[in-house]
Order: sequence, then structure tokens, then C-alpha cells
Amino acid sequence: MIKSIFLSISALNNKTVQHILVKSIMLTIAVLIALALALFLSGDYLLSQWGWGMDIGTWSYLMSVIIGSLISWFFFRSIAILILWIFADDIVEAIEWEYYSHSALTATKPSWITSLAIGLRSLLRAIVYNLLALPLYLIALFSILGTPIIFLCINGLLLGKELEEMIALRHQSPLKSTNSWSMGKFERFALGFIMNAAMMIPLVNFFIPVIGVAAATHVMHRPKK
Repeated sequence: MIKSIFLSISALNNKTVQHILVKSIMLTIAVLIALALALFLSGDYLLSQWGWGMDIGTWSYLMSVIIGSLISWFFFRSIAILILWIFADDIVEAIEWEYYSHSALTATKPSWITSLAIGLRSLLRAIVYNLLALPLYLIALFSILGTPIIFLCINGLLLGKELEEMIALRHQSPLKSTNSWSMGKFERFALGFIMNAAMMIPLVNFFIPVIGVAAATHVMHRPKK
């Protein structure tokens, strides 16, 4: 798997991957800005209704920054992966034609509607799982590293499964699951865990979704032992 990760980093030299990376970063930033703006306007409206002092703009700004930071921390991964679903097939296709042309020849390109639908399902699944884990997050606040570790484990499982689905979708029906287009449970979790940990690094996190798809492509095309 380590070799697959290094190969995925080298994929950033691919012109097609670079083009997709730029588009995904710009769209992710646009969504985060829109979210921050929505928080600011809603906070400004609510505070004006409640009449909390004269400097309502400052209060709404502080609220949008705090809430926006929390949402970005917990849901940046979900937003980035949802956007990635729009471009995932193009990344996998570029990697397959460069390294695994025999697979590219037999692959079927999923429609953007299918990709978007699965992406929305992944987003909903991530939100539900993290909300269910909220009590664990709160309890773990009393430890030094408890909350980040729980967060990485839960979202590592989710991300590993999503990366697997992105590659398998080109080679089998979304309703069908076969061992030929799947990762081992440990590899799936480890890849998701590593990619989630890397997403916690500012600026680097914008590159990780693309690197994650490329890495999963290499892992899933590796000969099964």
C-alpha cells in the first residue's frame, strides 16, 4: 500500500489529474465560502431578531467564524469527497490508461447522475455516523488524543469504503459487489485512516482526495495474493 501511495503522489504530474485537481480545489473553496457566507447572514439575522446589543455585525461574524471552523473541521472531508465524486471517474480513468490499460479497455464510465447520487449518499452516511458518534467525541474530550483518534477511525472506515466504491463503480454495477473489485478490510481501513489524517493538515488537505483516489486505484489493481 505504501508503494501505491507514492505512485498516487506521482500522479500529480499527470496533466489530466492536474486539471481535475484545480477544478476540485476551486469548487471546494467555493462551497466553503458559500457556507461561511450563509452562516454569517443567518447569524446576523438571528442576532438582530434577538436584539443582542448594537454591534450585531461583530457578533454574527464571530459566530460564523466559530461555527464555520467547527463545520470545516468535522465535515471538510465530507464536502471534499462529495465534490470528488463528480470527478473521481476521470481520475481513475487517467490512472488506468497510464498503468492498467487492460482494465481501462473494459471499464464502463458511470453517469454523472449515478456518481452524484452515490456522493450524496456518502455525505449523508458520514453525517449520520459522526452524529451518532458525538457522545463518544464528547466523552473523549477528557483525554488528550481521544477525540481525534475516534474521528480518524470512524471516518477512516467510511473513506476507505468510498474510495473502493469509486474504482469498483467503473467495473461493476453499483448494486453488485465482488471480491475482484475490493480491497482487503485492513488495507481499506488503513488507506482511509491515512488519507483522513492527511486531511487534517491545512492546504495539504485540498490535495488528499485526489491522491486518495489514485492510491486506491493502484491498490485495487494490484494482483491479489
